[in-house]
Parts: sequence; structure tokens; C-alpha cells
Amino acid sequence: MVSSDFEVYYYSDKNFTTLKPHAHDYYECYLFIEGDVTMEIFNPEGTPSRYKMSPGDLMLVPPGIMHHALMNNPEANYRRFLFWISKSCCNRLMQESVDYMYLIQKAEAFHKYICLALLSLTLALGGCGNKQTPAETPRGTEAPAAGASAEPGEKA
Repeated sequence: MVSSDFEVYYYSDKNFTTLKPHAHDYYECYLFIEGDVTMEIFNPEGTPSRYKMSPGDLMLVPPGIMHHALMNNPEANYRRFLFWISKSCCNRLMQESVDYMYLIQKAEAFHKYICLALLSLTLALGGCGNKQTPAETPRGTEAPAAGASAEPGEKA
């Protein structure tokens, strides 16, 4: 990280090469937009979990947690937003209100780093901690978020 507090990035790549597993000394919030990607995240004991990403999925990775994106189809467009925030910035936000860190604290406490289809499921499921496991979550059954409309040809 260049900044001492936070950084926000939007990336759009084609022919992206799978990176080796890595960890950061800051929090990473990753919003998946498009691509054919599986995230591999290692719990604190080093056991990996894999999550096939769908548009709208959010990954929350605390400092020190090894992770990387596996490219299932490197030729597909790969688009995502990254929000990196330092531990010290998080601590300052916590002094203002614990609500600022709610999702990150849940990710750390329960080792559940993926919020599936965040944009359409967050309200229905009450946050990341109450969601189904990746294998149990039916894809293509999510309704659009309140106020959103389905794209032509998609289920509403």
C-alpha cells in the first residue's frame, strides 16, 4: 500500500496470470464484477477453501490471510474493485463506530471471507455470517436488490 490509510482500485484485465498465494498487512475488500475466477483462501491453519466467484460477490480478507485468484479462463475479461484499508485506519474508524468494521470483524471471527452475490443477498440473509456455504448456495436464484431491475433474459 502506498497510502497510510486506504486505497481503492478498479482493474480490468484480459489474459491475467494467476498469482501465487500471498497475504497483506492490511485488510482487502474485493468486489468481483466479471470473469471466470475461483478464489482460493487459506484459513489461519493453512487449509485452503475455493470459491467460484459470481458477479457481485465480495471477498473480505484480514491481514495475514493467504489468498489468490485462480484463473479458470484467462482469456475472459476479469474486472474487479479492490479496497485496501490499513489496520490503523480501521482502528480509528472503530473509535467512531463499531459499525464501520462489522463485516470485517465477522470475517475474522468466523473465517468466512466471501459474501456471495452481495448486491442481491445481503439484506435477505442479514450479512456474511448467516449465508449458506458456497456449495449450498444455488446460483441463478437470486432476485435483484431492492430498486434494481433484472437484465433482459435474466430471472427477476
